[in-house]
Amino acid sequence: MTSRAVLVALALCAAGAASGCTRKPTAAEGAPIEAGPAASARAESTPPASSAPGASPASNDARPKDRTMALRITISTPEKQYQLAHPIKLHVEYTNTASAPVTFREPPRTWEVAIVVMRPGSDAVERQAAFGKTFYTRQGGMERRSIEDADDVTLASGQSYGFTEDVGTRFPHLFEPGNWVIKVTDRSGTETIESNTLPLHIVIAKESLPRLLDLAEKSTGPSDPNSMSSEDVTAVTIREFAARFIAEIHPEFELQVPSPDAQTEAQNQTAVARARAWWDRHQDSPETLAKLVELNRASSGAASP
Repeated sequence: MTSRAVLVALALCAAGAASGCTRKPTAAEGAPIEAGPAASARAESTPPASSAPGASPASNDARPKDRTMALRITISTPEKQYQLAHPIKLHVEYTNTASAPVTFREPPRTWEVAIVVMRPGSDAVERQAAFGKTFYTRQGGMERRSIEDADDVTLASGQSYGFTEDVGTRFPHLFEPGNWVIKVTDRSGTETIESNTLPLHIVIAKESLPRLLDLAEKSTGPSDPNSMSSEDVTAVTIREFAARFIAEIHPEFELQVPSPDAQTEAQNQTAVARARAWWDRHQDSPETLAKLVELNRASSGAASP
C-alpha cells in the first residue's frame, strides 16, 4: 500500500467509515507497553484523572448499552465571530441526566465523537472531524488500523465532564469564511447523541494571511511511511486549505501538495517566502483591502465551495 493510499484509508477511518478500525487494549487490559511516536503522542495527550471533576475511571463492564437518554452534550464558544485560521476555543460538556451512574470513553480521545459543521437552516453536513486520533502501522507485511487509547469516565447522577478543544487551530480547514452552525455528535453508543447547535461567523481579515502562510509553510507527510496517523491526513488537508485562500488574495501563489518530494518542497518554501514578501508590500493597498471585502461578501450565506 502506498503512502497516499494509507492517507486515504486513514481519512475514511477518521470520518466514520472505520469498520476495520479497532481499539488498542489498554495496559490495564493486559496490553504490552507500547513504544514509538504514536504511543508517545497518546501518552502526551492523556490528561490526569483529576482534570475531570466528578469523573473517575471505570471498567467497560459498567458502560450501559444505550446512553442516549442518560447523557446531555452542551457546547459553547466565547465568541460568535472569528477570523479565518485563528483559534476557536470550543468547550464541550457531558452531563449525566439519569438517576444511575453512566460510563463512557473520554470524548476528546474517541474517534466516534466529532465536531460537525453545517450551513444555517440545513441539516446537511458540510464538514466534520473526529476528536480521537486513528493510527496506521505496517510491519512484516501486516497492516493495521487502530484508534487512540482512552480511559473510561464514570459520572454519577447530575455530574458533568468537560473539555476544551481549540478547533480553530487543530481543524482550521473546517471553518471557511461565511456563516456556519456547529454541533458535536457522539456515535460511540447504540444511538447518536447530539449537542446543541451554535452559530459561527468566519471572516477573512488582514490578520488571517500571516496565519495562512504559516500553515502553508508546514511540510506534510509522515516521517515514517510505516507509522502514520489521522493527523497526517489532516495536515495535508490544512495545507491545501491554506494554499487555496492565499491564492484567493494573491493569485500567483501556488503550492504543490500532497506528498511533495524534496525538490518540490523546496519550491513550496520558496513560494511561501515570496508570498510573504508580496504581502508585506501589498497588505494595505486599496486593491488588497477591497479583495478582502469582496471575499467576505461573497462567502456570507453562500454555498460551500
